[in-house]
Amino acid sequence: MFNGTMTEDHTVLELSTEIAKAAEAALIPLQDDLAEWLSRVLDIHISASNFMESLSDGVLPCKLAQLLQNKAEECKKQGLIAQDLPRSRVRYRANARRGSFFARDNTASFLQWCREIGLEDTCLFETEGLGKYCVQFTML
Repeated sequence: MFNGTMTEDHTVLELSTEIAKAAEAALIPLQDDLAEWLSRVLDIHISASNFMESLSDGVLPCKLAQLLQNKAEECKKQGLIAQDLPRSRVRYRANARRGSFFARDNTASFLQWCREIGLEDTCLFETEGLGKYCVQFTML
């Protein structure tokens, strides 16, 4: 573990690897909760161990966005919410392969929907973030 001083034993790469492993370990409880929630909401099976991989083609985030959009429109029709909703439809390719252009396009569509409903960029990730995250931790 890094003790605050850089020695020959700790190269920048080793330090980066330690930081990445610590960050991943800190995310595991959150991934457990999110995987369980997403499994219930979308009626699918996801676990913490395959959580990021499951998101990497952009399909599940798009399905979640569609579900939320549809539920919000139902609430609007029933008079449960007064404000106008963005009329955005999330288009995606269900057969996109991880790391492909279509996976990145799916993720971009999800992020565009997030922006249209009012989420600020500071709360979002980069379009290539999901794929890079999976590749990075697979390599470690």
